[in-house]
Amino acid sequence: MCCRRPPLGLYARMRRLPGPEVSGRSVAAASGPGAWGTDHYCLELLRKRDYEGYLCSLLLPAESRSSVFALRAFNVELAQVKDSVSEKTIGLMRMQFWKKTVEDIYCDNPPHQPVAIELWKVCTPAEAGPVSGPQIDFTEPQ
Repeated sequence: MCCRRPPLGLYARMRRLPGPEVSGRSVAAASGPGAWGTDHYCLELLRKRDYEGYLCSLLLPAESRSSVFALRAFNVELAQVKDSVSEKTIGLMRMQFWKKTVEDIYCDNPPHQPVAIELWKVCTPAEAGPVSGPQIDFTEPQ
């Protein structure tokens, strides 16, 4: 793993972004001392791929931002499947991965993927309510 520091201009801009400290969650607890955690990954993914959604999320109360970042990052992951694959089969495989990921989250067994881990943190049994499983349709549109 590379331990290089980003260029000073980029580093200064990153320090101004609201990071994990805004969400009230400890990055160290999620990923070890000195490393960025899954919550920061979702925040950065949203900032880079859905800037308007990122800005709107910053207007929400601090206690709900991490949940919104996780849900919006999940949306970004699904939306970029079509843009990032050249073959239909590969896209279907990625969608199948996310379908299984959602099922595993509800079975309290998320894969080691940052967005999936953050979704799992959001979908605790106390917050999930009486939902029997995922209600997302991952079939290919006609």
